[in-house]
Amino acid sequence: MAICAFTGHRPHTMRLPQDELSPAILALKKDMEAAIDDLILNRGVTRFISGAALGTDLWICEMVLK
Repeated sequence: MAICAFTGHRPHTMRLPQDELSPAILALKKDMEAAIDDLILNRGVTRFISGAALGTDLWICEMVLK
């Protein structure tokens, strides 16, 4: 069993638009989803741990749950 813990920036500290539908945020989320897919499909990660803070923490939580 492999475990991945993650944390990230809060939206107000990122140098990106605050709109979650902006091209920059959508591109970031696409890259994060690709990384999660790689962890699950190629690296055997079966558990994820998150601090559940606003921003990247919750985005990744949502992606993992999908």
